[in-house]
Amino acid sequence: IVSGSLDGGLRTIGLPDAIAGEILRDLLSPAEHHFLADAIGSVQTERFLRRLPRVRPVRGAAATVRSMARAGLPVVLASSADRTVVERAIARLRLSEALTGFTCADDVKKAKPFHDVFALAISRFRLRGRGPVAVGDTPYDIAAAALCLTEAGAVVTDAYGRGLDDRQLLGSGVDFQ
Repeated sequence: IVSGSLDGGLRTIGLPDAIAGEILRDLLSPAEHHFLADAIGSVQTERFLRRLPRVRPVRGAAATVRSMARAGLPVVLASSADRTVVERAIARLRLSEALTGFTCADDVKKAKPFHDVFALAISRFRLRGRGPVAVGDTPYDIAAAALCLTEAGAVVTDAYGRGLDDRQLLGSGVDFQ
């Protein structure tokens, strides 16, 4: 009840769902997080899966991933979503053959903005020394990549970037040059 009313309140003042969800996670104490994380995660997963058929992929993203794979580059998806969401998104985009693999929230103790998902992807798929580049649509993605000393690129998507200017999107504390 509290999470729903807080989330609704954050949405009412104009914050996109992705930001409201991150703030909600930041406001929970460790004990509250322990007891509510599964429930909140289940609700978020159910909500996303319900919306998945209506989600429009970023134009050209799937084609870009396929092109990188054809060029022999390893392409790994590192997501803070749970395994079900990641697997369904990969299937919807028809990327299973193009991806080297994926890591998700189910694989780590802490998801983004912590670097665990990226660090595991780099380790699991032996990307260290190969110049991995992270591409993300939130400041949390960029900050997590920076913690892994990985180059990163930011893209604005409707899912996160609606209503944000570049300074807000890139407000991760990372020095962009």
